[in-house]
Amino acid sequence: MIRGTTRGTAGGLAVIAVLALGISLLVSWKRRSATRQLRGLIAAEIDRGSLVGLGRAQVIGRRVVLAGGDDAESPALLAFANALLATEFGQGTIDEAEFAAARAEENLGNHPAPAASMAARALVALRAGQRARALELATAAAAGTGGRHPAHCALGRVRAAGGDLVGASHAFESAMVAAPSFLPAKLAWAEVRLDMGDAAAAQAVLVAIVARAPEDVRARLLLEEAWQMLAATSGATRPVDAALESVCSQNGALAPYVVAGCALAWSEHARGQGDRLRAEAEAQTAGRSVPDEPRMLARAAQLLAQQGLVDRAEKLLERATRLAAPQMPALTWARLAVTLGHGRAATAPPGLRPTNGITRVLAARAAFAAGGAGSLAAVLDRYGAQTLENDVDLRLLARLAAPGAAPKVEGAPPPGKPPAAAAYVEGMRARLAGDSMSAALHLSHALGGHADACRAAGEYVAVLGALKRRADGASFNSLRAENQACVNLPP
Repeated sequence: MIRGTTRGTAGGLAVIAVLALGISLLVSWKRRSATRQLRGLIAAEIDRGSLVGLGRAQVIGRRVVLAGGDDAESPALLAFANALLATEFGQGTIDEAEFAAARAEENLGNHPAPAASMAARALVALRAGQRARALELATAAAAGTGGRHPAHCALGRVRAAGGDLVGASHAFESAMVAAPSFLPAKLAWAEVRLDMGDAAAAQAVLVAIVARAPEDVRARLLLEEAWQMLAATSGATRPVDAALESVCSQNGALAPYVVAGCALAWSEHARGQGDRLRAEAEAQTAGRSVPDEPRMLARAAQLLAQQGLVDRAEKLLERATRLAAPQMPALTWARLAVTLGHGRAATAPPGLRPTNGITRVLAARAAFAAGGAGSLAAVLDRYGAQTLENDVDLRLLARLAAPGAAPKVEGAPPPGKPPAAAAYVEGMRARLAGDSMSAALHLSHALGGHADACRAAGEYVAVLGALKRRADGASFNSLRAENQACVNLPP
């Protein structure tokens, strides 16, 4: 009896063991199946590349990784989503990207590192200011085989941050060919084409993305840039995109990227139309909200400096310089804006042509500062009458190109032109014509609140000296508040 009972017990235990093993395998299979399903959702959101989509990928990825899975792909995708949020949208997710990449490497076993993990590592290094290391990692990742579109995308971003726009464009194109549905590469490619001056190509890609993903605010902001660039030279006038305005006007808290991006779009549009009050207000909104994204920081710096807020512009430029190389075009133009704002002569960046409204104004101002009316006239002639007609600041500068004659562009200056900037122009026209009394009168009203206020201060002091008069120190208080590094401030 005892032996029979023992055999029965042993048999029962064996059955229980088999059942337990079966249940364990079933649970494990279901867990792996659920993980695969969630991993597919993460990959799909990353492919969309929008701010909202990457946020969803982040949430899902955290859930998978915190559940204790032992695969490398899930934390690699989480790392890449966080890295894209950091580099493309300026969010503070780089530490989480680094943690997730480390988790992916722990789970590798004998398998090679996923491309997403390697790409995330490169973008982490880029955001840490280690550009040489970032380029090394991205190049090595892109040299691998199979499913390397995240690596090519990271390589393009690293090259763009280093100022190599052609190389960046090629890398993004490789990612686009490898994965046609991978929108982060297409969006970054369009951004690079805008900086290269190819607004038409960028527009064609962006229109298709917006049609497919109307909620993608980054695509809409880049498309607005493309439209503004094309309208500036075509003679067409157009309001700001109504769909973008609807996104920017939503109630509730908006991400800093959205707030700053919308403000930059409004500021540039208002600047070109001569609405100085809105241009300045929106530039200040962008300056307060702009996240750690170097191109956006640099664009905000350009617009703030154009409004005379040079100190604020310089602070944004310093932030951008920690994130990208000085050769990055947006940073190069921002540096020129700050240099001119400080009252120093400078030339436009060699080999880098202006591609949009604000950079055309900067190049024209630089030409006048370095070479006088003749150089300014040559630059404006290259732009063409239509471009001048569509930009109030360029029309105002055109009055300096031929100080003794009427401007070449037909039409009177609009009533909304900036009074301080207009006073500077008229003061310089009078100064170049030898009319010191008139120059002093105009320049006394140009000592703050516009891009060339510092130069106006230097010319004002000089013309008063010619008249054997001295300036009242209080006249420069506004300039000191906006531009402490102005080289023409009297002691």
